[in-house]
Amino acid sequence: LEPASLEHASPERLVAQAETLSLRGIHWSATSSPFSKAVLLLEWPFALLRHLSIPAAAFHSWGKTRRRLAAASVCGAVLILALDIRRDPAALLAAPLAPALPLPLGAFALALGAALALAVLRATRDDRPPTRLVKTALVVSGFVAAVAWLDLLASETVAVLESLGAVAGLSSAIMGATLLAWGNCIGDLVADTAVARGTSGLARPNPKAALASVFNSPLFSQILATGFAAGYYNLRHGALAISLDREALLSFLALLASLALTLAVGLCSNNRLPRPYAFVLFAFYAFYLLLSLSVEFDRTRASQYSPSHHHHRHSRSQPRPSPPHPSPLP
Repeated sequence: LEPASLEHASPERLVAQAETLSLRGIHWSATSSPFSKAVLLLEWPFALLRHLSIPAAAFHSWGKTRRRLAAASVCGAVLILALDIRRDPAALLAAPLAPALPLPLGAFALALGAALALAVLRATRDDRPPTRLVKTALVVSGFVAAVAWLDLLASETVAVLESLGAVAGLSSAIMGATLLAWGNCIGDLVADTAVARGTSGLARPNPKAALASVFNSPLFSQILATGFAAGYYNLRHGALAISLDREALLSFLALLASLALTLAVGLCSNNRLPRPYAFVLFAFYAFYLLLSLSVEFDRTRASQYSPSHHHHRHSRSQPRPSPPHPSPLP
């Protein structure tokens, strides 16, 4: 059922829809191809974890199954949030929550999640959708759980990319401009793409909201991250001294140029961004990557041929004097 047709649907049809609940990534349709079924089997464990930890924001198929799934997902949301806070499963189960409270964070999260799940079951019924207050609470918990999942996935992706960069011998500047930057943006890419495309039967495509998130999400994170980090350092150690190298200046200039170009194109196109402009942005980013890599390679080559580097290599290449032979015992 589409949300727009709920008010014209009969109670029998609503009950039938609730009893034949189909979850994305869990069930397949009769028209699914063998390839789609194989992909669904591979992603089935992850889809199950997603449904058990992120309460759904759709209430038009409310029924016995959806009600129990909502209660279980609230408990799973608390556990995922605790895992995102502690990050270490062993510490989550063993480390105490506080010196005065020997209870581990995992046990506290499980108890809190179970209490919230029971509260959801007590506040809802199988034969009618939940109240506005319960809907709001479920949507908020789903949002928090989705943010925790994205943070966990982005952190693990960055850790894997750092390991690959260390094995390949890439410098920190190249990794920051390529692998780490891509890893940090995976969460925003997935979320903004989902908002722009919409969800079938649940949410309509909203490219304006996705475009606004592209600019406001980094702005929000930069202001908070820089403000909290700099403020904490100033309170503990005094003024923070920074130095901008050529890679950082190039990144700042590229960011300013892309923002100015997007603003100019939007104003000249009647507050719209035409489709060919996407390819312009792709080319702009490729040009920025080439400049950033060339600056890094130039710096690396200059450091290799510096006099101090030659002196260090020459001093390491000289043979060390052999230790004197011990005198014979009298």
